[in-house]
Amino acid sequence: KLRVAIYGGSGYGGAELLRILLFQPHAEVVFVTANEHAGKRVADVHRNLLGLTEVSFIPAPAEREGLDGVDCVFLALPHGQALEIAPRLPAGVKVVDLSGDFRLSSAEEFREHYGREHTAMELQREFVYGLTEVNREAIRRARLVSNPGCFATATLLALAPLVRAGLVAGRVVVD
Repeated sequence: KLRVAIYGGSGYGGAELLRILLFQPHAEVVFVTANEHAGKRVADVHRNLLGLTEVSFIPAPAEREGLDGVDCVFLALPHGQALEIAPRLPAGVKVVDLSGDFRLSSAEEFREHYGREHTAMELQREFVYGLTEVNREAIRRARLVSNPGCFATATLLALAPLVRAGLVAGRVVVD
């Protein structure tokens, strides 16, 4: 089984990810973090998971503590927090970031759109954009994957066939 850890299980994204993983026979959730809910059962915070798991939230491990044997880490954290955690994760662990922290390859664009400095640009260069419908092979080979947001996914899925067919010329603005 693929041993998985989730950082940030108290929010909607982390809870949905956990719900999906609980039904995957080839995945085992090793731990789920939520600092403000540490010690509480996941089902006490997310009532829709009642009866599906006995897992309790833990505080985020310091450095690489508790990651022995973990194959994949999902970062379901508020924007800015993955920048701090991803660089400290072991090199052999696959990482999927659900925030926007590793979506943009330009430090200037990141600053413009997120209003803060990107503190891990060296690591950013290793991330692959995780829209499987257009980037499947690169994702398959990647260790670090930046999951696209819902707005970008909807936009890119709608535009991809048009771009492939050569029907889009110039810049596209979706607002």
